[in-house]
Amino acid sequence: MEKKIVVTLGRQYGSGAREIGQMLAKRLEINFYDKEILKLVSDTSGIEESYFHLADERPGQKLLYKVAKSQAPRLEKPTISGRLLADDNLFLFQSEVIRGLAEAESCVIVGRCADYLLKDMENVVSIYVHAPEDTRIARIMERYEMTRQEAEKAVNRVDKERSDYYSYYTGRSWGDLNHYDLTFDSSRMNPEGAVELIVQYLKARTI
Repeated sequence: MEKKIVVTLGRQYGSGAREIGQMLAKRLEINFYDKEILKLVSDTSGIEESYFHLADERPGQKLLYKVAKSQAPRLEKPTISGRLLADDNLFLFQSEVIRGLAEAESCVIVGRCADYLLKDMENVVSIYVHAPEDTRIARIMERYEMTRQEAEKAVNRVDKERSDYYSYYTGRSWGDLNHYDLTFDSSRMNPEGAVELIVQYLKARTI
């Protein structure tokens, strides 16, 4: 792409946003970051990657307590002190990497509060992908060979974890359409159609 662009993808679990993001990045010939961010954060911080996987968009017990008490963190610099592996500190390391990627290159970034972290940067387009619960359950059943009951529990659990995580670190409601440039129901089109929708939006966008 001639002009730098960063696309953030918020998503409900099972909406197919990861596949859409990968296809979009390939179409735009830019990098795609989802779980890949965790390795970058590990390399940057020197902290074992497994710690970031354990905390990835998943609130721990201490974080859940803070959510209940509305004790959102201050988004400052990460520390290498005794609280190195605290949930908040791991998030701060991750935030630094996400901002660094957005400043350095065009890319597609999935989840991890990227829309909030990059909200004040130019050329950032925030997208939210959703779908009816039955559609998402069916997708998870097929992808992970789960029973309907297992898939339903997984969808509800992961969505709740992402919602709590997002709300805690941003002070916003997860999925609030007011915070996104574009939202769409992925069940209404195939992944190729979703990519075309985003591409056409990027072309039509004037600011």
